[in-house]
Parts: sequence; C-alpha cells; structure tokens
Amino acid sequence: METYRSNAARRWVLTLLFSLIRAVGLILLGYGILQVGLSFQSHDPSQRSNGILTIAGGIVITFTKEILTLITG
Repeated sequence: METYRSNAARRWVLTLLFSLIRAVGLILLGYGILQVGLSFQSHDPSQRSNGILTIAGGIVITFTKEILTLITG
C-alpha cells in the first residue's frame, strides 16, 4: 500500500512540476511574440532576433515533457 501512495505522490509532483515548466514556456513564448511585434514597429533588427530566439526557447520549454518522452522512449 505504501508503494501505491508513493507512486501517486511522485506522479502528482511530476505533473505539478511539468505544469509549472509549461506555464513558464508559454510566458516566454508570449514575450517573444511581443518582442517581434515591437521590433517591426521600431525597425530594430536586434530586437527581432532576440524575439525569435525567445520564441524558440519558449517552444522548447513548453514542450519539455514531450521532448523528454521522445528522447527516453
């Protein structure tokens, strides 16, 4: 019975952790989209490249769980 409780607690903690990671990734994704949009308004290529890198990082962070599942099998 103890192993069932510990497995359930472990799954709950992992679900919470990956949900928090996904939330941070979505925030970064939104911030990157905002940066790219503002760069078009101000014609700033460095801000545009930073925005695109932030979008790419946000996508990777958002799909961390799926990426780890693909890697580990």
